[in-house]
Amino acid sequence: MIALFGGSFDPIHLGHLHLAKALLAKYDFKKIFLCPAKKNPLKDQTQATGAERLAMVQLAIEDANESRLEALDWEVTRETESFTKLTLDRLVKEKSDETVLILGNEVFAAFAKWYQPKEILDQCHLIIVRRETESKCDVNHILQTINITPTKTEKNRTWIGDHWIDQVEVPILPFSSTKVRADLDRISKHSATPPEGLQRVVWEYIKENGLYSVK
Repeated sequence: MIALFGGSFDPIHLGHLHLAKALLAKYDFKKIFLCPAKKNPLKDQTQATGAERLAMVQLAIEDANESRLEALDWEVTRETESFTKLTLDRLVKEKSDETVLILGNEVFAAFAKWYQPKEILDQCHLIIVRRETESKCDVNHILQTINITPTKTEKNRTWIGDHWIDQVEVPILPFSSTKVRADLDRISKHSATPPEGLQRVVWEYIKENGLYSVK
């Protein structure tokens, strides 16, 4: 079983890696692919380019020393917008393995607005990650908006035919890309200490490339 963990990663931080490692401990994944989006159709433009965000993800994974994590460049090198369905199509075809899509609670709330959401659920499982302080998603309500009726519902798992949607509670580290960018906006490139939540290798890359207004 393999998993796709997408996002802007603008920049990647320790919270992303903590989540990926927590899921590696809970599920029998051969790989979790961290895939930076070139441009999320439902979000504002990123501050760093796709190539820069991919480089930071690669550095972060190498520093984390976890062989089951791997960066995927498919979306940042694609000419079109970053539709998850297209990435899943290629992943399912090339890797020929049972596939899981990892989403945050707040991301799944907008799932009905995605490109071909029904088709996504036809080809992979979903893991919806929520913080300890968050309530569970109303999965059935969101499925109703895209005209899908679950075939079976368990405590934390909803079945749609042969595919499932799991709701997983993970102790989330108190970091976000938004907060990291705000901290970077106030810090000097001469600082030897990375902003909270940022790996040193990522901080060095940001300084070397003058990203996020670091001067």
